Amino acid sequence: MFRHVLPNVAPSIIVVASLQFSSFIVAEAAISFLGFGVQPPTPAWGSMLSESRDFLYVAWWLAAFLGAALALTALGVNSARRLAARHPGSEAPGLSMSTSHFFAYLSRMKFIRRWGLMHSTYPENIQEHSLRVAQIAHALAIIRNRLFGGDVSPERAATLALYHDTSEVLTGDLPSPVKEFNPEINRAYHAIEAASKEKLFALIPDRAEAGLRAVLPARPAG
Repeated sequence: MFRHVLPNVAPSIIVVASLQFSSFIVAEAAISFLGFGVQPPTPAWGSMLSESRDFLYVAWWLAAFLGAALALTALGVNSARRLAARHPGSEAPGLSMSTSHFFAYLSRMKFIRRWGLMHSTYPENIQEHSLRVAQIAHALAIIRNRLFGGDVSPERAATLALYHDTSEVLTGDLPSPVKEFNPEINRAYHAIEAASKEKLFALIPDRAEAGLRAVLPARPAG
């Protein structure tokens, strides 16, 4: 986790946290401005901005400085996030903070509609399909081991099944009757699928390459 997962998610966590913090500041100010936030005499940026409206013609700087302070605070949090992400000391010892988009691509699986046998009555994405395949593969491996004297790893079978459709995050899922319509279309689709796998392999973080390469669809020959 600390070698493979944390280096890739830490920048995203920093970005999301800083953006959320800025959003919370602005949201609190907006609620207080409308009179639904912290009540006087407790000070709040929004309530002070609301009260300063009565003095715009005689003391415009009240609203101007308060608004500037609010904006600068939100911008300052974002600037601090950028500095923290770029500063060498922000990385844990031995961890590289280089960004990999591999897992971001995998998160697209839930948006890829699958052409299944029941595609006309039940929509399914490839993430749902992969989960079902993993459950079935795990069960079949257990059955083979216990009933037929096999020596199959149920965990590896389930993991391989989870990743078996990952190339479709780039290509989408083509209906099987189209893929198998003739040999030329079939070869063309496999070439596209091979290119997609190559791109996914290139996105694997260096320190996670050995572990992920073992469970991803095999690299095409040549």
